[in-house]
Amino acid sequence: WRERQARVVEATRACWAAYREDAYGMDEYRPMTRGGYNFASQAGMGYMIIDALDTLYLMGLRAEYEEARQWLASNHTFALDVPVNVFETTIRVLGGLLSAYHMSDGDSLYLAKALDLGERLLPAFNTYSGVPYNRINLNGQPATGHRFHHEHGCIAESGTLQLEFRYLSHLTGDMRFWYAAEGAMTHLLRLPTLDGLLPIAISPSDGESQGQEYGLGARGDSYYEYLLKQWLQTSKTEPHYRAAYEQSVHGIRKHLWRRAGGMHGRAIIGDMNEGTFRPRMEHLACFAGGMLALGATHGRPVSASRSELSSQARVELEMAEDVTETCWRMYSEMASGIAPEAVYFDMAGPHGAANKGKRSIYVLKNEAVSYLRPETVESLFILWRVTGNPRYREWGWQIFEALQQHASVPDGRGYASIVDVRILPTLKRDHLETFFIAETLKYLYLLFEDDRNILPLEQYVFNTEAHPLPVF
Repeated sequence: WRERQARVVEATRACWAAYREDAYGMDEYRPMTRGGYNFASQAGMGYMIIDALDTLYLMGLRAEYEEARQWLASNHTFALDVPVNVFETTIRVLGGLLSAYHMSDGDSLYLAKALDLGERLLPAFNTYSGVPYNRINLNGQPATGHRFHHEHGCIAESGTLQLEFRYLSHLTGDMRFWYAAEGAMTHLLRLPTLDGLLPIAISPSDGESQGQEYGLGARGDSYYEYLLKQWLQTSKTEPHYRAAYEQSVHGIRKHLWRRAGGMHGRAIIGDMNEGTFRPRMEHLACFAGGMLALGATHGRPVSASRSELSSQARVELEMAEDVTETCWRMYSEMASGIAPEAVYFDMAGPHGAANKGKRSIYVLKNEAVSYLRPETVESLFILWRVTGNPRYREWGWQIFEALQQHASVPDGRGYASIVDVRILPTLKRDHLETFFIAETLKYLYLLFEDDRNILPLEQYVFNTEAHPLPVF
């Protein structure tokens, strides 16, 4: 596995070299036209560089890491009059800075940058309910005029800021960040639930839930992940988060979990709107395998018999394995070996009347795209760590080989999103998300790492952008 891990390092090095040559300092990379894109300003926020810092450090790419640090010290500022997405900026940039601070043994540059950014994001919480606005100007003013500013929040954006803000308070002693993030979560936990599940939509202005749409895909996913991880982050000292997480698992099993094609069919996590279940599973929901495994084991390795686990924990670990196998099949059954954004399942099974000669899974054309997302390899990494089952590494290697073959750009220009994963040869999009290096390649690297003492799951929580933060 050392050789395979080295292949991941070389892939990261090559991808970074292409970005460095074509778009260094810009927020995203456009590998096909050899340029870049900034989310909000001509200057850029450094999303790509900051998101990748801990990956470069972890993989031992020291020259690349030191150059990135120097760019941050000399060329970067948050003193910009630009609107930013609070959620994305928190998980990618604030999380990236905090992780880099820890992994570099306390480089003060990163903490100073994190504190500056935290101060600029803090006014987002100045709402009637404490649920933050989804966008804010970095000059501290709400991003007025944005049509989603006031009324169209979601639980993922409101409930996926807490690990980062709490750790910033832990490091600085300034509790304003902790209290702001905690206030938003306290409000969310007071809302009515459906067996622990919250509707995806929420209004920042009054903090009330909107609609009856439930799911673990876009706009809902990481809220549930952070229920568990907030409990783990503070050394399991806040039991109300564990209770809320366990109640949500009950709701997932009752309302969103199904077996496609009967009792022995594939385990899927769909979504539900106004009481109607839809057998559509987003790739984003594939994080759930890792979440369930982490919730069942708290990151500790388990024996083959799993006798040390409670009966409920054994059930949850089995759920984790089953749904992760489904996510793996979302890769293996595509022509490219790469999963699309979402898959529909025939609930009647391959021979059922509802199938009418079609395959048991199918993909809509507008959802056949792949952004090279990390959720499946994240779950493979966690399951490998806690079960030791080598199949998770083998599946991860097959995913990596598919990325090498079908997502790489000619002439060594890194990687690019894919227009339709069902069609060969693949047509590329001129776009590479920052999370490809920050998450996808990082989790593959860790999956192929033999030393379980590298970022042990009992001592670290990974934020939803794969930035490891220590338990305290």
